[in-house]
Amino acid sequence: MVCAMYSDFGQMKIPNWASITPSLAFLPTALLADQSFLDIGLHYTAGFAVFTAAAALFAMGAMGGGDVKLLGAAAVWTGWDLLLPYLFLVAIFGGALSISALLLRRRYFAFLIRWLPWANPATAPNVPYGVAIG
Repeated sequence: MVCAMYSDFGQMKIPNWASITPSLAFLPTALLADQSFLDIGLHYTAGFAVFTAAAALFAMGAMGGGDVKLLGAAAVWTGWDLLLPYLFLVAIFGGALSISALLLRRRYFAFLIRWLPWANPATAPNVPYGVAIG
């Protein structure tokens, strides 16, 4: 997750492996934690449901593709029990990130455009939500 956050913050891109690895890593971790196969299946079902809902948002242009994959992978780890509190926190941190992006896009922060592509006013709707998801 840290690699995905770092990549999204600096380049506005989340590599596929940064989303696939956490979702695959859940299985051996859950087996070592002695979770039942039903619980493991429910966790993956939560991830699939969130991925599907986020893919609909991607189709409407409201979310980036990397964010969709990363949110689905994170939902595998939260499962159904912690999914709503997790999504609430993502919304809170995403809102704070959006406000920060609006402030950074002011003229006197123009020197940041070289290091933070999302601070460029020309890319106004883009915000690195992978940071909030992580």
